[in-house]
Amino acid sequence: MSVYKLIEIDKKCKIFEGGLNVIDIGAAPGSWWQYASKVVKNGTIVWRDLNEMEPIDKTSKIKGDFTDDEAQQEMKKWLAVK
Repeated sequence: MSVYKLIEIDKKCKIFEGGLNVIDIGAAPGSWWQYASKVVKNGTIVWRDLNEMEPIDKTSKIKGDFTDDEAQQEMKKWLAVK
């Protein structure tokens, strides 16, 4: 799904309102987390991908395979999920 569809859904349903945590798995090329970084005011944005990508403010990058157990534990740490 393109970021344009995500923007449309957000405008209609306000999915990014309030403080929330966002995980973008398979983040390349990066348009989703770039949009989320602009609209999420009080939350954490973690993105993960096998590809190297430029970091962006207010987000945390974790390079690697999201199916790996160690990677999943690292994502939980970033989001403080118990």
